[in-house]
Amino acid sequence: QMFMIVTNNENKAAKMQVCINGQQIEQPFTPYQPSISWIRFPNTDKSEYEFRDYRYYDQDGNLLKDF
Repeated sequence: QMFMIVTNNENKAAKMQVCINGQQIEQPFTPYQPSISWIRFPNTDKSEYEFRDYRYYDQDGNLLKDF
């Protein structure tokens, strides 16, 4: 399974972190550039996925609070 993320030219995030079924996943982005990224889900024996604790960071590593 995979999860698609789409960004546009107004995106100021350089990195996203999310926990999927308890495993932290990190995805980098190029700020202010449109892109499509794919995140592969962690292996599991369950038939469902739980997404928690989305965090977005700017290119200096600062947590973005307005997401």
